[in-house]
Amino acid sequence: MTAEQIDKCYKKIAHQISTMIPEEWTTAKLYAESWPGYFTVYFYYDPVSTNRPILNLDLPDLYSVDPDEFLLQKRRLRRTVLALQQLFGEEKMETWTNFTFILNHDGMFQAEYGYEDLTELDPGEKREAWKAKYGIE
Repeated sequence: MTAEQIDKCYKKIAHQISTMIPEEWTTAKLYAESWPGYFTVYFYYDPVSTNRPILNLDLPDLYSVDPDEFLLQKRRLRRTVLALQQLFGEEKMETWTNFTFILNHDGMFQAEYGYEDLTELDPGEKREAWKAKYGIE
């Protein structure tokens, strides 16, 4: 049952990312980080029209995206990613501290989990290291 539930979360995350992007795109790369008292999630996507990745948090400023609708979509994505992490705990699997989800426009994806203690690291440095690892300029 757990594999089915995890797969369902993956599909929901993919759908939510696709719904949030207001233009044609090729790849989206999501990063989430979570431990007691802290959570962050964001993604970059590669638009077809340019070679420059766009951070999802910039969408309301770049496009005619309703800020209230964007906030609602952002919260849904957050809840889905948190539900994924909760599944790990419920099934007595090691709970991850960070999660990368790479989604191609054709629906193919890969998920990677990290388990290291990130509580003492600078958030900006972590973001830059993650971007460098995944080729986001």
